[in-house]
Amino acid sequence: MCDTKQTVKTHLYFREGNLMFIYDLGDGASLQILDMRP
Repeated sequence: MCDTKQTVKTHLYFREGNLMFIYDLGDGASLQILDMRP
């Protein structure tokens, strides 16, 4: 049986053109937007 109290970092990645959206679904849900242009 897994210990459900352990902290599990869950990230959701989404590509839109040159932008990379990173959703952090942890305790403090946040959104990062990265510009992937070289």
